Parts: sequence; structure tokens; C-alpha cells
Amino acid sequence: MTKDLTSGSPLKVILLFSLPLVLGNLFQQFYALADTIIVGRFCGVSALASVGATGSVNYLILGFVIGVCNGFAIPIAQLFGARDYKDLRRHVANAAWLCMAASVVLTISTVALTRPMMQLMQTPDDIIDGAVIYIGWIFAGIPFIFLYNMVAAIMRALGDSKTPLYFLILTSALNIGLDLLFIVPFHLGVLGAALATDISQVISGVLSFIYLRRKFDVLKMEKDDLAFSKKASIRLLGIGVPMGLQCSITAIGSVIMQWAVNVLGSTAVAAVTAAGKTQGLLTVPMESVGTAMATYAGQNLGASRMDRVRQGVNSAMLIILIYGVASAFVLHFTDVQIMGLFLDTAKEVDIVAMGREYLFWNSVFYVPLGALIVWRYTIQGLGFSTLAMMAGGEKEAFDKAEPLLSCMGHPIYTGGSGSGSVTKLVNNIIGGAGLVAYCEAYAFAAKAGINLQTTFEATRCGFAGGPQYDNKIPKLIKRDYEPGARVAVHRKDILNAKHYAHHLGVDMPLTDVVLMVMDWMNDNGHIDEDQIAMVKYYEDKMGVKVGEAPEEEKA
Repeated sequence: MTKDLTSGSPLKVILLFSLPLVLGNLFQQFYALADTIIVGRFCGVSALASVGATGSVNYLILGFVIGVCNGFAIPIAQLFGARDYKDLRRHVANAAWLCMAASVVLTISTVALTRPMMQLMQTPDDIIDGAVIYIGWIFAGIPFIFLYNMVAAIMRALGDSKTPLYFLILTSALNIGLDLLFIVPFHLGVLGAALATDISQVISGVLSFIYLRRKFDVLKMEKDDLAFSKKASIRLLGIGVPMGLQCSITAIGSVIMQWAVNVLGSTAVAAVTAAGKTQGLLTVPMESVGTAMATYAGQNLGASRMDRVRQGVNSAMLIILIYGVASAFVLHFTDVQIMGLFLDTAKEVDIVAMGREYLFWNSVFYVPLGALIVWRYTIQGLGFSTLAMMAGGEKEAFDKAEPLLSCMGHPIYTGGSGSGSVTKLVNNIIGGAGLVAYCEAYAFAAKAGINLQTTFEATRCGFAGGPQYDNKIPKLIKRDYEPGARVAVHRKDILNAKHYAHHLGVDMPLTDVVLMVMDWMNDNGHIDEDQIAMVKYYEDKMGVKVGEAPEEEKA
């Protein structure tokens, strides 16, 4: 049930992964959307405003929940990309413990503070009681919101964006049915809408959890996997909490706007509610592309494929550009019809006029908003990672630039003029020697007729192991030569190292071997393949085939 996002066309991969997310997020929107439509149609403008007045507070709290869950999933995606399944399971288990603890704290605190929050928001007196009832019961369901979103985030981290969609389709239909049942014949009003949402969330969370346990073999837990890990928890919290706070900080603007709108009265609240729900539907695809980029970036970081991360960002920005322009254009002609889902546009002329103005100014900024979403989620998918920087120059210059450099990377190593360039060459000499050694050793193993996967598992925890080993050897075994880092680029650095060694008057016999292999790759048309494709040199010399091609290539 897992899916590897570290190979294939980035544009195609992101589109195919995003589509179920778009549909899933749309159905998740239907929870609140169904409440709004049915309340607006069957309970009147006042009840509609009661539900709408809670929107920003709802987003503030539940946005934090969803952000935390998506943040917890990022290390899981990275570990999946790195094929470290033991540590992956440990992180999943600790994510579960942390979600349980957080759900208890948030549920108690938010339910207790519901009325004070709505009073602080300047909610009009004629709708505040309904607003408190609605949002209070929504907050009571936070444990199950945690459950579903954590399970869904784990599934997406493992490359499965379709299964959460299926559960959302089921429970969204259930939510609509319960809304109609509780509101129309039972006359429960906004309370009925909240109860329908809570029951649907419970079913969605429980069913998705059962499915996760039964269908994802990579998550089959041993007793030690379930133990609390301080290291794993710190890593999860270090990404999840900032990501949750980011979502909440984003919501603060909505809270301030809602406060301002509330001051204008229930008519303005109803207008912004109808327009805001429309806006929410249109921004779902952009948020979905962003969510896809978090998983995509996480897996490719784990696989040390930063080149694919850059390609993915470019592909995502193209998607956003096309969608942003198209949706703003379509909205200009359909805004009234869409708002007609929530209210009688023929009767509520003033509300429609205010709603149209709100939608127009929002649509103008769809493309910048989409770009922000893509970059934010990509950075989050990289785990807020900081990179080591190596640079040479005068100390006085570095002292002046230190505030800027500290934002760009960590740690920062400085030295005399030229030291950064030499350090880079040292890094590439070591990396090149290691890669050639991998290729020679695995060609030797293939010639001896031993199982390469078993060899990898037996050696990865020994002296040979490390991030580069874990990244490159699975590609070698699968004969996956799609470039993460091209031989051509690495050869350039090896040539620079040789030229500088000549300047210093020293010999580097091991580096000579690396350059010989790379020269062979260049002469035989393989220079633009991945570094691990240098195994082809040894295949040629030893008369052996190393690894197995993917099944689709065999066919």
C-alpha cells in the first residue's frame, strides 16, 4: 500500500499524488460545508451566521491539530524514503503517544474556554449562544480529529493518498445524512449540525485506524517499537509543533478579520460565511498540492534526492500558476451561483453583494497564495532542515555577514580565503572514492553469485554503512540510474581536485582511479546518469550484470 515518490517524472508524480488529496480535502470541507448549507437552508440566516462566526476560531484550533499531524508525518516520510523501517515504526508509535496527550489537553482547554473565546471575538448577541453550542461540540471531538488526521498523514507519508479519500467519501455522506436527520425532522438546529460532524469524525478516525493496522505491513509493530523514545519524540515535536503553530499563526489573520466582521453585525457575518465557504472550496487544490509537496520533499530528502525536490517545486509552481489564473477567471462568472448553495440569492441581495466583493479581492491573490503554500509545505517537508555551510574569506567579512549566514545554514564553518572551495573538494574526493568502492564491491558480489539485497542488509550497519550507502545501494540493486547527482557534475569536482593537487605537487592515486572510472563513463555515453551507474564500468570489466531492473522494464 506504500508508494515511492523518489522516482519518475516529478510533475506526474505530484499530480497523481495530489488528485486524491484534492478530493479528500474537498470531502473534509464537506463536514463544515454540509453544516453550513443545511443550516443556512433550513434554519435561516441567523443560524447560518452562528455557524459562520465560529469559522476562524475553528480554523485556529483545528488548524493546529492538522498542522501537528502533518508535521509528525514528515520524519516518517523521510525515514520511509531512507528505507529505515525500524526507526519509522518507532516514530509512528511515538507520534501516537504524543497525539493522545495533546488531544486530552486541547479538548479540555478549548471546551472550557469556548464562550470566552466567542465573547472575545465580539460575536453579536443574537447569535453567540448558537455559536457557543456549535463550536463547543466540535471541540469535544478533537481526539477523533487527531486520530483521523494522524492516520491519514501516516498513510500519505508512506505514499498512499487514496485510502484516506475513501474514508472521507464514506463519512462525508454520513455527515450529510445525519445533518438532515438531526436538523430537519429532529429540529436540533446548530447542535444537530455539530453532533453530525462529531459522529462522522469518530467513524472516519476509527475505520482508518483499523485499515492502517491491517494493510500496512511496514507498520507491523514489535513490543520494542511501541516504547517511548525521547529522541524520536523530540524530533517529532521539533517539526510538528512549529508546523501546527504556523497553521495557527496563519489563522490569526482570519481571527482578526472575523472579529472585524462580527462588529458589523450578523448580516455581514452571513455574507463572509457564504463567500468564505466558496473561497475554502477553491483553495483546496492549492493546499492539496502543498500537502503533496511536504510528502514529496520528505521522501526525496530521505533518499538524498535534492535535485528532485527542486524539480518538484518547479512543477508544483506551474500547477499553481495554471490553477490560480483559471479559478479566478471561472469564479468571476459563477460566484453568485456558488453562494446560492448557502442562501437564497434572490432574497438576500445585500449579503450577495458583500460576498462578491470579498471573493473578488481574494481571487486576485490566488497565485501568490499558492506559491506561498508550495514553498511553506516544501520547507516543512524538508523538516525545517538546516544545512552545513563551508566558506572561506576574511574574518571581518564573516562577522558582518553572520546574522544573514545563520539564517541560511547551520553549522557554519569559516576559514581563510579558499578554504571553503578546498573543503568542498575534500568532500567530493571522499564521496567519489566511496561510490567507486560500492560499485566494485557489488560487482564482485554479483560475480560471486550472492544475493545483493541480503548483502546490503548485512553490511549497512557495519563500517560500510551511512547515508550515502543507504541511498545509493538500493538504486544499484534496482538498476535505477535516474540521476540524483550526475557523474558529470562529480567528475568536474574530481578534475578540479586533480588540478589543485598538481599545483601543490602531490599525487592522489586513489583519486586517479575514481577519475579513470568517470572518464570511462564519459567515453561510453553514461556521463549524465546517476553516480551509482559507475557500476557499469565494473560490469564491463568483470563480465557480470549487477542488480535487477524494475518489473515494468522487464516487461
